Amino acid sequence: MKKVLCLCLVLAMVLSCLSFSGGAGAICYSIEEASAEWTFSSVEGTTFVPTVEKTATAVFTAPGNGTVTIPETAVSAVGNDGARVRILKGSNEVLSYLDVQGKTSVPALTLHVTAGETVTFEADARAMDEDRGSWAVSLSYVGGIAEAEALVNFIDLNNHWAKSYVVPLAEEGIIKGKTANRFDPDGQITRAEFLTLALKVANLPTEIYLPSYADVTETQWFAKVAHTAQKADILAPEMVVNNQLLPDAPILREEMTAVIMRLIAVMRGTTVDPAHSFTDGATFAPWANDYIGKAAKLGIVTGNPDGSFNAKGSATRGEAAVMFSRLKKFLADTPIYTPAGEYSPVYDAIVYENIDLHKMINDAYAAGQKEITIAPGAYRIKSSPKGGHIRLEGAKDFTINGEGVTLLLQTGSTSAFNLVNCENVRINGFNVDWEKGMLFQGQIYNFDPDGYYFDFTIEPGYPSDLKKLSASMMGSFYDRDTHELVIGTETFNLRPTQIDQLGPNTYRLNAKSIAGQKELKVGDYLCARAYANASTVHLYRSKNCAVVGMNIWGGLCSLTDTFGEGGTLYQDIKNVCGPTPLGAISPRMVSTQGDGVHCTALRKGPKIINCVFENQLDDGTNIHGSFGKVYEVKGDTIVVGLHSKHTLYWQGDDIRFYNPTTEENTQAFVKEAKALEGYTPSVNLNEDVGSVSFVAEKYFEVTLEKGEKNYKVGDWVINRDWTSSDFEIRDCVFRNSRSRSLLVKSSNGVIENCDISLGAMYGLWIAPEFDWTESGYSENVVVRNCTFYKNGWVQVGHSGGLTVSGGEGIGQDHHNVTIENCTFYDNYNLDLHMSEGTDFVIRNNTFKNSTQNASVCISLDNATNVTLSGNTFGEGRTNVKASDSVSNLKEL
Repeated sequence: MKKVLCLCLVLAMVLSCLSFSGGAGAICYSIEEASAEWTFSSVEGTTFVPTVEKTATAVFTAPGNGTVTIPETAVSAVGNDGARVRILKGSNEVLSYLDVQGKTSVPALTLHVTAGETVTFEADARAMDEDRGSWAVSLSYVGGIAEAEALVNFIDLNNHWAKSYVVPLAEEGIIKGKTANRFDPDGQITRAEFLTLALKVANLPTEIYLPSYADVTETQWFAKVAHTAQKADILAPEMVVNNQLLPDAPILREEMTAVIMRLIAVMRGTTVDPAHSFTDGATFAPWANDYIGKAAKLGIVTGNPDGSFNAKGSATRGEAAVMFSRLKKFLADTPIYTPAGEYSPVYDAIVYENIDLHKMINDAYAAGQKEITIAPGAYRIKSSPKGGHIRLEGAKDFTINGEGVTLLLQTGSTSAFNLVNCENVRINGFNVDWEKGMLFQGQIYNFDPDGYYFDFTIEPGYPSDLKKLSASMMGSFYDRDTHELVIGTETFNLRPTQIDQLGPNTYRLNAKSIAGQKELKVGDYLCARAYANASTVHLYRSKNCAVVGMNIWGGLCSLTDTFGEGGTLYQDIKNVCGPTPLGAISPRMVSTQGDGVHCTALRKGPKIINCVFENQLDDGTNIHGSFGKVYEVKGDTIVVGLHSKHTLYWQGDDIRFYNPTTEENTQAFVKEAKALEGYTPSVNLNEDVGSVSFVAEKYFEVTLEKGEKNYKVGDWVINRDWTSSDFEIRDCVFRNSRSRSLLVKSSNGVIENCDISLGAMYGLWIAPEFDWTESGYSENVVVRNCTFYKNGWVQVGHSGGLTVSGGEGIGQDHHNVTIENCTFYDNYNLDLHMSEGTDFVIRNNTFKNSTQNASVCISLDNATNVTLSGNTFGEGRTNVKASDSVSNLKEL
């Protein structure tokens, strides 16, 4: 007789009610009789306090074989932001519901359990009302079932050899019978049916329909399956003739084997020897031979008793069930990540573990070695005790060689290389990746007609815990076909108001900021920041170091250099999208979640030579200093409050003052400076400035000389000798950056022979940013022999190919900026805009006809002494547009 046990858990202001009840005719058991057990953890206090995370966990332990059912109305919540609920069977997450607020539109769920197996409910009540916050979840348990297969009754499986394979799959809902009590194990299975079940076993999403095969239309039941199969490339090319799937044709045994092995290659990779001993191998299609051999080695196929395989025979439903059962077991038994010491198909290398590269390298330096070479291979490494997977502190004149070496980082919280107070340290080679993925990547499969939400599915092989998405998320949309940024879409502040889970790895993102974004279409990708908060290489207070020949495939930023004497060489760097992860059916769309190169307040800027920066989720390269404010003025001595506690002041430094109220600017030089400990300002100059808040973290007493003396309390202060000046950027490619391809807030630099394209806001922006408290105006900058293509489609400010402008319109403080021998075409908004400066030279540039909406080639504003000569213009646009604030314009 079946036993029924119904359980209900309610968490209100006080953990309260645990009750059991049975339905009509049901036999109810106490906890003791049923051997069921609830446990609770992480419940603190007596109330759910708003904004404070409170987690409750309830665990049901099955007293025997049976089923646990979570009804459609199981999950409910009341409160400011509701609750986030996870359901697990054993240690495996079954479903999670995010931001549930009294909703009951979640699918009913039935889980088959064995004796001692657990079903766990985790509720994360993030912002419950103190007075009325509550969360509830319920389940019912049906026990007393001796054998799991008793739940399935296919009478034509009695005494059939496939029964032990079919029944468990049917129990899990993977396969179905022809009727309620007949499976038809010896009947044929079509190509469409086989593909549908194969994708289901592999847990590949089939939510999206896009045109795929010529003989598949949107109205056919397998249309979405066909698209996923084509996208994952699981059909051998020889199986598709004239782009036809032939969905209703019986699938042959060799075709069936090819699909399974190609699916395994996608999900796990394989280097199996394809040799086999089947007696009828001569009848195999040449293209199928290796698939069959590899499948035999893995135990996916076994052949017939006479040693033959019968490759050309039509597969039966029973044979397909065997294949699915073995595929399911293989995927369960084979980890996604290559075990240490085994070959990784993703990185094409042997993976090593438990090798402490940090200690090895530091021991070599301590022993007086000038150079160390790491043996080729892939190394799975952990962070060092002081931060950074490999950290060097105070090292000088030392080289680390890593040609053919891949570093597989296990955490996104620390850099691959962390160089602190180092001088003349050189890193050669190395591929660097965050092995488990550091960003969300999903594909859109449904839209709200009014544009206020969209539904998307997280791709296999990428993180799927959307709890890390927030209202301030940084994300981008990428075209389904070109994998380039979707031009014309606002991608900077999606600001989701709510994220709902619709099913396994499928979500609804509500965001008013995307309303009306008609450029998006079904099948486009959303990529968003998730886990990484460290750069690949981080140099701090270091001097004359070098990073050469490195391939960087992840991290928050690729290369950061901060608050040191600088002068770092970056050469032959490729910061691009990395290899496709195991289990993924789409390649990576994003390389780095922040900037490619980010230099802050260096004495000398970087040399960036022959590098490639593509698909950054922020800027390709960003070079700047940092701001302070004047807190006191005592004659020639002032007190400066600095936004960064790392900033330095040296004797002789060139100091500039900017006053946004009076629009005055002043220059002076440092005679002496000292840091003030325990200083308490008499005025509060903290304020929100654009995207950040200015808060002084450090104070300097600075005595000035040789300069003007009209500086005032509240003036912005920039130390021009710590703006990463004297920089060089040569022979580089910057492409498809979410924000700016190049952002320069520095001086005395050259940018030449660079290909700059598809920068969403700007191709190159030379400007101070008061709203990020980053540096001031620029002088003595030359941009030559560069190409600017399709930049500036977001159209903010003077966006376009190349812009020189001011943050607050304070005077004309850019000086001596030259743009020469460059080519501009198909940029949006403006090709070239220059303002807030003096002594601008624009010569020998080519402005081609544009197919975009750039109606003006050269735009000039608030500038003095501007020289134009030798420029070539296409037809159909205004060549030069100068405002009345431009004086002494010379067109030669």
